[in-house]
Amino acid sequence: KGLTNEEKGILYSNRSHVLIQLYESEDNRNEHHLELASSDAKSAILLCPTWWRGYQRRGRILFLQKKYQKAVKAYECGLLNDPLNKVLIRERGEVMNVLAPQLRFDHLDPIHQNVLEDPKKQIKDRLGINVSDTFIQNITNSISKTEGPEGDVILANCYRDGIGRAQDYEKAAIHYTKAASQGNAEAIYNLALLHDKGNGVAKDPKLCFTLLKKAAALPLEKKLNVSNTNNNNYSIASAQNGLGTRYADGIGCKQDIEQAVYWYRKASDNGSEAGQNNLGCLFLEGRGVPKNIDTAQEYFEAAAHKGSARAMGNVARCYMMKRDPYAAKLWADKAVASGDMYTELELLDQIKEAMKHVDEFKASHPQPLTKAENDFIKLANSGPPSLVSQFKPDEYPYKDAIVARYAPTSATGQQIRTAQQFFLH
Repeated sequence: KGLTNEEKGILYSNRSHVLIQLYESEDNRNEHHLELASSDAKSAILLCPTWWRGYQRRGRILFLQKKYQKAVKAYECGLLNDPLNKVLIRERGEVMNVLAPQLRFDHLDPIHQNVLEDPKKQIKDRLGINVSDTFIQNITNSISKTEGPEGDVILANCYRDGIGRAQDYEKAAIHYTKAASQGNAEAIYNLALLHDKGNGVAKDPKLCFTLLKKAAALPLEKKLNVSNTNNNNYSIASAQNGLGTRYADGIGCKQDIEQAVYWYRKASDNGSEAGQNNLGCLFLEGRGVPKNIDTAQEYFEAAAHKGSARAMGNVARCYMMKRDPYAAKLWADKAVASGDMYTELELLDQIKEAMKHVDEFKASHPQPLTKAENDFIKLANSGPPSLVSQFKPDEYPYKDAIVARYAPTSATGQQIRTAQQFFLH
């Protein structure tokens, strides 16, 4: 009795905190404790709606309940009242570290799947070095005599991937750290990835962000041509893309979409297909840049031509937005063949259904022949074949595959196909 709303809000918030700690310390977690903590956090918010702490308690509870999107919203409500609050920024980043890959369907992207190519081939592609067991043994024996950080990077990669020795992330981290202290971009970037996942080192999104920023700021040794032969430059571009992703999602830092655009552009300019794909996504969504599907498609196609399966799928999405399911199908097939499960699971059936509707519409709404089509069919039905010499196959406006596709359901297509087969083959 006699307590102000602010004082009551503090009491509810403190009790919620105790219940959260109790829940997290239990071997067999009691969900009832979390329910009570949630009720207290809501009461704290109702009594003190402009105080950040109630939103922080609420966000933490939702995170523990694996309701990640609701947790982000709770933290963002708190940030509206206290935009620079370090606790809210840090904990929101922890949630986004889990949520963002799910929203991007990274688990369906071949890059993030556990079906990896031969690690020795990876090292050859990335470092331009043929790796054999003998070579690895020689590196092990002579690593202390190797000048520069390159030997440490190779040995760290071997420990990380289990090449010629048991996989050991802790030893990989030791060698990456040694090479990173000498300014090696590959080592700094890979050490950041270890801290991102907590492999062999403490999971630390903020330190991961700091390391990515350090690698991203390093100068290129030469203009990067995406052949993966200059591994330091490849790692710099990859770090720039990773930095953009963290700014976009607010992981290890305050969310800043303008910085995300800046670093995605840097990564894209330096040849990162992931950077090109991510920048394309921003243009497609209109986040931080004007919404422009054509510009988005240009970035997606640039990444797709470098082999990005996810970018191929995104080109297909652009064509679907432009109501061209046939072009979308071509790109979707490429994406699926390259291992993009998201396109296969989420998009391919939509494309096929759209193609079916278009074919049905075209079949029921025949278009009148153009003058060129009438002239060609008239010529096909009269006179000797020599008269068609004026029609050169390389100038013929109808592609065989397209005409063949429409021929079964279109009278116009059937006529053109008949003339095409007789005179042009």
